[in-house]
Amino acid sequence: MEDPNKVDSRELASNIIHEMFHSYQLSNGEKRFPNDLKGLDYPIDLKNFEIKYRENMLLIQALDSNNRDLKNNLLKEIISLRMSRLQRYGDIIKYEFAVETVEGSAEYCGTKALKFISEELYEKRIEEYKNILSTNTSSLFDIRMISYYTGVLLLILFEDLNIDFIKEIIGQSQSIFEEVAEKIGYSIIDIENVFDPRIEENFRTHVDNLDKRFEDFFNKPLIKHEGDFVICGYDPMNMVKLRDMILCDNFIMLIDRKFQEKIFLKGPIVVKVKNGTSNQVTGYYSRKSL
Repeated sequence: MEDPNKVDSRELASNIIHEMFHSYQLSNGEKRFPNDLKGLDYPIDLKNFEIKYRENMLLIQALDSNNRDLKNNLLKEIISLRMSRLQRYGDIIKYEFAVETVEGSAEYCGTKALKFISEELYEKRIEEYKNILSTNTSSLFDIRMISYYTGVLLLILFEDLNIDFIKEIIGQSQSIFEEVAEKIGYSIIDIENVFDPRIEENFRTHVDNLDKRFEDFFNKPLIKHEGDFVICGYDPMNMVKLRDMILCDNFIMLIDRKFQEKIFLKGPIVVKVKNGTSNQVTGYYSRKSL
């Protein structure tokens, strides 16, 4: 855990503003929050991540350019690649757009506040976020986390290009990215030829690591609890899914439908999800006390 005495007060102020914006969203009826349980079904597909990485590199290039025409053209290419992924993989890709809309907007507010407080810290943060996007290791495959950064950097690019993206939250149902994409226009392109051998190697490592996390869990003495449950609380940054099982490192909360009571389960816990659902659970596995 980070030592609170070593936290820069200016960074802390920026982070507080991020959270304050979430309060503003809630008080204004924000309806575009991502469904994290459905987001666990985000496609673990090599081609998707190869294209995603290409988009990230184009975004960095656009932010670094001083040529307005080039910035515009790069944004159009990013939009076309994203909408082509959406066509190929379906609405699950909109999970990215939802995280970018809700969390990216909050991070944008916090980051712009940081710029007002300290230009130096602002520039340092932007470089840090670009570095995260440029890596092709584990952060690329954590779609919820990386969407924080693509979200804020896309909004900064929109701002650079004088693209109006700020609207009243009440009544909005479309993600910020999709709204901008409709304004600018795009074409569905052939994405089969987008590949990167570096991504493939790290993708295989990611898949192997995911398998190993579940294997390590099930190799320990466990107790199986069967029943009819509904997920009602979770830590979205610390859970992963493999087929019909969700591994929760920190905790999960369930409602036991039979007894109509909430159950808090400290992780690590694996829950088994009912087929065709994202939040209904038929049982869970906990470690035996030694």
